[in-house]
Amino acid sequence: MKQPQQPIVRKLRSNSDITDIVGTGIFPLQAPPSYSLPYILYAISDNLPQDSKDGASTLDVYEMQITMLDTNYSNLVRLANAVRSELDYTKEFTYNSITLQLVYFIDEIEAFDNDLDQGGTFIKTQTYGIRIKNI
Repeated sequence: MKQPQQPIVRKLRSNSDITDIVGTGIFPLQAPPSYSLPYILYAISDNLPQDSKDGASTLDVYEMQITMLDTNYSNLVRLANAVRSELDYTKEFTYNSITLQLVYFIDEIEAFDNDLDQGGTFIKTQTYGIRIKNI
């Protein structure tokens, strides 16, 4: 099955508004222990195959979470806005033979954690729906 991580990361890394803030700091699930904030984490939170009466799904709908972390709230807001601008309502994007039919914004939550870094860390997590053709 095709999965959306590679094309999504490619889109994020191609946006200078994002890379100006996080550099190369875009990681699956967790950052290396030695990597400093700010950075982005990504993870698949759900996959809903769209089976048909004729057989296996030719279209999967994934939910993907993009989590952004920074010690500066204003920078985090700029980063979150740049990520949403890059991903929301992307149509027919292909990378490495994986075609994302549609990427759409679902929601965003924010939090603060005193334990992640000295002075605390601001966190925003955005969830996206991603439709992938499996044919």
